[in-house]
Amino acid sequence: KATVSVLNWGPGRGVCVCGSHTMWLLVLVGVAAVLAAAVAAGRAYPPVSGSIPLLHVGPRGFDLAAAPDQQGRVFLVTGASRGLGFETVVALAQKNATVVLGCRKAADVSKVVAEVRRRVPGGGYTLRGLADLEMGSLSSVAGFVEAYRKSGMALDCMVLNAGVMHVPHQVSDDGFEMHMAVNHFGTAALAFGLLGTLMKSARPRVVVMSSLGHFHAPAGGVLLSKAAMNDPKAYATRQHAYGQSKLANIVFVKALQKHLDAAHPEKKVYVNGVHPGGVVSDLMRHTLGAVLGETLARAVQRPLYWPTADGALTQVACAIDPRVEAEDIRGQYWVPIARNRDDAASPLARDAALADALWKFTIDALAETPASGLLASVRG
Repeated sequence: KATVSVLNWGPGRGVCVCGSHTMWLLVLVGVAAVLAAAVAAGRAYPPVSGSIPLLHVGPRGFDLAAAPDQQGRVFLVTGASRGLGFETVVALAQKNATVVLGCRKAADVSKVVAEVRRRVPGGGYTLRGLADLEMGSLSSVAGFVEAYRKSGMALDCMVLNAGVMHVPHQVSDDGFEMHMAVNHFGTAALAFGLLGTLMKSARPRVVVMSSLGHFHAPAGGVLLSKAAMNDPKAYATRQHAYGQSKLANIVFVKALQKHLDAAHPEKKVYVNGVHPGGVVSDLMRHTLGAVLGETLARAVQRPLYWPTADGALTQVACAIDPRVEAEDIRGQYWVPIARNRDDAASPLARDAALADALWKFTIDALAETPASGLLASVRG
């Protein structure tokens, strides 16, 4: 039943306050219409397409169950102990791959193996650990590369997944702002150090984790000097520091692909970058998790974000989907779920001059660190 009351604030100043079911229905219809319009706009806007399930249009680009068996192929997955890295290991185990577990602490390997065994009982997969891999320490990265080389293992694909997000400002022991230290310089050093092993593969691939967050890089893109990069005043928020590192990731994909195409014209290497979308994980522990606590933060994420296993499918597709080779997909940016959408990357991410400049800056900067011995494959 509709009701109407009038508040009289003086002669001729009546204000109608409607408390009717009809009014609330109209309000809800209006809100629903606005949300529907926003979702439709988001689905049509390439940069955010698929970033959350609500914005995903059409079929997924990859079906893990239909993917070919990976028996005999060797994959390195960084950040393998949790989140997207762990789910990537699980997916590869389901396809009988050999997976080298890149974990910050080698002691975590046994926990990962036990949990994967529980999730994927039996099967023909192999899981191996080698050494600590702390991506923010170039000494640790160099030690891991040395251990890998000494192991004599092959390498068919690197899934460079490890990263940090929105951490408080700090500079690594090697002299880099921490987002760049972990997400870019550690990633680049590891890739450089293992390229020689990777190039022995008949079908080599590299997968690099980026993010939609690359749109939040500082104006002009990546700050190509350590002084500027390490200046906390260069970043209005932690989001800008994170955004810079994620822009560096996708730009590095372009630069590495260009280098490998020129250095190895006889062999195709498939390098691709990934935006996994909003994924239920603890990656936001320094932001949403710090405010709400990890348990409540995950509860907030679950209705909106991709389940972690689904979020991992885009990088898994870049690692094993036959479509990558069949369609010659190289140096591209992928969005959820498993769709090649280089047009969804920012203009800076596709800036060839920035790619060349970042490539040179990265090699020159690493040459002054404990990772200097990992550069033989990209110098000269």
